[in-house]
Amino acid sequence: MTVLAPVLAPQEIENAYANLDDATRNLYVATREEADHRRALEEAKATALTSGQIDGKNAETRDAQLRVATIAAQKDWENAQDEVKRAENNLRLAQIGVERVKTLLKFMEVTK
Repeated sequence: MTVLAPVLAPQEIENAYANLDDATRNLYVATREEADHRRALEEAKATALTSGQIDGKNAETRDAQLRVATIAAQKDWENAQDEVKRAENNLRLAQIGVERVKTLLKFMEVTK
């Protein structure tokens, strides 16, 4: 039985590592933005609480008022969390691409 060695173009190797680099950078950016939006949400909550905007008589009413007062900041934070998840997934895919290249290179070396 003859085993044919796979063909791996240099551009494919470069692309795999470039994708890994991009995915790593994108995750860093997404994580920083998520942290910024989380801080903005906390600031919005603090502002709403200290401004007298939250004046409910019981905890349930105050919680509801707080959610309404900070709905935009909450949505921004949720969107940022979603972006972190997408970036994490893209990083995993890029890591798989690099592992594939490494495996093919090893296989090519063995089948010389």
